[in-house]
This record gives sequence, structure tokens and C-alpha cells, in this order.
Amino acid sequence: EMLNALELFSGIGGFTYAVRASTRASSRVRVVTAVDINTTANAVFAHNHSGKLDPPVLSLDLSSEQQFSALLAKLRKQHGRIHAWFMAPPCQPFTRQGNQHGVKDARASAMVNLFAMLPGLCEQDAAPDLIVLENV
Repeated sequence: EMLNALELFSGIGGFTYAVRASTRASSRVRVVTAVDINTTANAVFAHNHSGKLDPPVLSLDLSSEQQFSALLAKLRKQHGRIHAWFMAPPCQPFTRQGNQHGVKDARASAMVNLFAMLPGLCEQDAAPDLIVLENV
């Protein structure tokens, strides 16, 4: 069975590239879409992964529960269960060199929102089985 994944805070598509570059993973994991709020990063992602995702990348504010819920519903209808979220959210709120405001930093709001949604998604049997979180 193929595992369907979302790449959230996708940037230029590092997780998608890693899945495709790994022979074992590419035969088991399909990144069904990617999401980032940064339109420049999305343009680079679209160039790097042209024609491999439908849609290749979405510009979406992940701090909006309504927008993310609508996206999940659409993807579940198109692809079935979404098994994994690959996430590379902004690291500045949590790094020693950053402002160290943690979840109080506005850049952390999208990640905080996604985690806050998990209990409700569990109740709907819509939560991912796996979350991979990367902080550079």
C-alpha cells in the first residue's frame, strides 16, 4: 500500500526530493501535495518538481484552521487517507540565535495551529499516522 503524505512548510521541496531520491521510499510514499506561504519558495518548488504533484504546491496560510481543514477534506476525497505530514516550519522562534520567543512568536502560529487540530482530527480518524518535524 502506498502511503500518502503532505509536505507542509515545504520551502523548495526538501522532503519531496528525499522521498523521490530514495528507492525504498519512492516505492512506498507518495507526496500528494505541498504547502508553503512563501510564493518565491513555491515557484522554486514548482520548478524543481514540475509535473510530479497535482497541484505541485499550494500557497496557503497554515495558521488558518478553516483553510487547512478544507485542504485535508479535498485531499482525502482525491487520495484517501493522508498517512504522513512532513513538516519544516520556521525555526527562528526556537533557535538559540533567534529571538527565542517559542510559541509566542507569530512565525510559530501555523505549527501551533496544526498541533492544536490533531485531537479533532483523531476523533474524525483523519490524523496522520506519522509526523516528521525538521528544525534546521
